[in-house]
Amino acid sequence: MKYLINTPYISNLEKKYVLEVLNKGWLSINGDNTKIFEKKFNNYLGTKYTVAVQSGTAALHTALKALGIKKWR
Repeated sequence: MKYLINTPYISNLEKKYVLEVLNKGWLSINGDNTKIFEKKFNNYLGTKYTVAVQSGTAALHTALKALGIKKWR
């Protein structure tokens, strides 16, 4: 017996975007889609700077560095 907690839903539009990224070979922070996302998110937040990262850990590390927090001990 299976109990599905979270069934993923991927639309055709999302599939199109993934294929576009794979075909262009830009699966990184320098890709067109990443730049578009950062700009739209920046406008949405009304901030001067935004940066997209690949994981929650990278986001926390980036935030700590931006705040000038140094290694403890």
